[in-house]
Order: sequence, then C-alpha cells, then structure tokens
Amino acid sequence: MVWLTYAVLTQKGSFALPSGVDGARLEIVDGAHLRTVVSEHARAPSATIPAALAFGETVATLFRHGAVVPMRFPTCLDDKRAVREWLDDESDTYRDLLQRIDGCVEMGLRFRPPDERHARPHPQAGGPGHAYLAARAAPNSVALSHGERIAAALRDLYRDWRFDGQVEGFASLCFLVRQATLDDFVERCRQTARRTALPLYVSGPWPPYSFAAGERASAAEPPRAFGPTSRPSTAASRSGNGAGRERDGRAP
Repeated sequence: MVWLTYAVLTQKGSFALPSGVDGARLEIVDGAHLRTVVSEHARAPSATIPAALAFGETVATLFRHGAVVPMRFPTCLDDKRAVREWLDDESDTYRDLLQRIDGCVEMGLRFRPPDERHARPHPQAGGPGHAYLAARAAPNSVALSHGERIAAALRDLYRDWRFDGQVEGFASLCFLVRQATLDDFVERCRQTARRTALPLYVSGPWPPYSFAAGERASAAEPPRAFGPTSRPSTAASRSGNGAGRERDGRAP
C-alpha cells in the first residue's frame, strides 16, 4: 500500500474532505507544525489525464479552505510514518512558502505576440551557428519583452509573476494575485488589452501551482515523486478583454 499526497497546509480549522483520486477517502496527517492530505492506494495511481484532473479538483477544493502547497502528481510514500517524517523535515521551507502565497491565487494570461519576423535583423557575430541560435531565441525574446510591458501595466495588483514561454504561438504568463485585488486585476487586463490592441486571455483562479513548484525546488520532496508540476486546467476561466474566453487553458 502507498499514500498519495495532495497538498501541504497549515494546522488551523477543520472542514469536510472531498473524495480523492479514484474516489479514495482522504485523510489528514498532522506533523509537528503542518499537515498534509493523503489517500491510501494499493499502488501509485497511473498518471492518466482523468486521474490528474481528479487530483487537480481535489487540490482546488482544499484550496477553498486556505493556502495550500500542491504536490506533484502522483507523489507517494510507503506509510504514514514516512509522511510525518518528510513533513517535519521540510516544515521550515513549506511554512515560508505558505506564508508567501497566503491569500493569493494564480492567474494565467496568454497572448499572441505581434509578428516581428520582418523587422530589420541586427548584425550577428559568431558565425552561422550563433545566428541560428539567435533566430531560435528571438520569438521568446519578443514575447518576454511584451510580457514585461504587460506585467508593468498590472503592477501593484500581484505579488509575483513569471514568463512560461510559448506554445503554439501563444505566450504564457502566470501571476500570483492577491484575492482582494482579483477583480481589479481582471479589469486592468481588459484595460490593457484595449489600450494595446493586443487580445489577452485570462484564466483562473487556480491554486498557485507555478509558484509553489518554483520555490519547492529547494525542499526535498517525498521519495517516489514523479510526474508534471504544472497546474491542471480544471477551473472556470475569465476573459481578459471581452473578445475571447479561455476554458481548460485553450484560447478559442
């Protein structure tokens, strides 16, 4: 038997637990300072899309009751003693992270950078190999530049932000947004889209997967942890400019 871990959270309050992956019953395991939510399985669940979505829904439900640090799926330990030992060994790192993300949600923002392929190229030193690498890096450089301008327009409405690169021509940004400023954040996105004539697709709110994953790298995760750390696209979405609407992380 193994214990699948879902998230680390603080030891305050009590609430009804939802079902876990494969309908498993959830349990809370308390450490000296923090707690984690787990479910028991005969073997580590397979990293299928339905299982990952079920995991994400469970984490989202837990997140409604306060800050959580989501785990990778599927992250398993052999018994509850191992769960407690891991939780206590890494409690300082997780307490700092929980304090940082408390009261915040993750919002995703996608946009298609303007096509600047026809701009006059800068002279390249270093021969054809260097020029090739520079050409490969140029799209991300353009997208990052636009992302920085968007982040500047949204300043004072988020705690942190990150550039997630490009997929299928769309650049992705993620923001750690205070729940108290969430509506203002979405409205500022609409204003920015109108002012720049650049359609912005805003999705969320999610538990702060991206920011938990980055900071969590300094902590030793439980053994047998594997699989993606990115947020599952399970939350309803919000449109940044009224012209488009994202659902499940995909622009129309």
